[in-house]
Amino acid sequence: MAGKQSHVVIFPFPLQGHMKPLLCLAELLCHAGLHVTYVNTHQNHKRLANPQALSTHFPTLHFESISDGLPDDHPRALNSELLIAFKTSIRPHFRELLKTISLKAESNDALVPPPSCIMADGLVTFAFDVAEELGLPILSYNVPCPGYLWTCLCLPKLIEDGQLPFQDDDMTVEITGVPGMEGLLYRQDLPGFCLVKQADHPVLQFFMNETQILKRASALILDTVYELDAPLLSHMGLIFPKIYTLGPLHALLNSQIGDVSRGLASHGSLWKSDLNYMTWLDSQSSRSVIYVSFGTFVQLTRAQVTEFWYGLVNSGHPFLWARN
Repeated sequence: MAGKQSHVVIFPFPLQGHMKPLLCLAELLCHAGLHVTYVNTHQNHKRLANPQALSTHFPTLHFESISDGLPDDHPRALNSELLIAFKTSIRPHFRELLKTISLKAESNDALVPPPSCIMADGLVTFAFDVAEELGLPILSYNVPCPGYLWTCLCLPKLIEDGQLPFQDDDMTVEITGVPGMEGLLYRQDLPGFCLVKQADHPVLQFFMNETQILKRASALILDTVYELDAPLLSHMGLIFPKIYTLGPLHALLNSQIGDVSRGLASHGSLWKSDLNYMTWLDSQSSRSVIYVSFGTFVQLTRAQVTEFWYGLVNSGHPFLWARN
């Protein structure tokens, strides 16, 4: 994928925590001279704060949107139903978009080359079928930490060994059979879909099968530093032909384009950004602020939120809590 004729099509899962890092990676690729088409759903593309500003700063960054195949009044709440619906309903729209982009690139006055490869979020597994159908290599970008992904890849072995499903409610039992995580992994650390009582439960099977699809990737991209996860990455390297560690992406982008990256970040947000907190942060001493963010997936009860709140207040340290 060398030279200006390279064109990467990026498709994030349509959640803020997945869209932002892949948009950051898109900007890095554009800065390196590649063309990038960033694909979004119609609903989320309308909510982007200022994609025009991003395209102005990165002339080779192009935005496209497609239907997610769901009715307008669908709540689009994050659950297994949404994941299954997303997988089945959006695939034909993505395939047609890629064909359209390729046809446009064939014209004599085309400014954008045809797609060279697809870079898909780890939850956008239907892109593997589309990429293989069109003869394009596919790279899988995964938002969760390597430990989460590696554990999910080992789920068939845990079922085979009888460690899943759990035979009792003791969540302090150590999980063995995940190479590189000996003495570190316990039942309480496993994803929520591992709490089901039957090994053939459709939700467990869905997530397990989706993770196995990632093995078909030409390369795996992880937002981490190699030295932090070297033991796990050595095992994962036996499965994936290539693994690239590119974290932290926001720091990498800042090192490439400077402080302007801070201002550009808000343009790719689904919510209007209130940057007043920056003034407060600048008034705090270096390395003194606790930053808290549980992301989009975690659902906290009122009691849990209150408990965290008391803990933060009683810590005596200033803190910044980001909540969606």
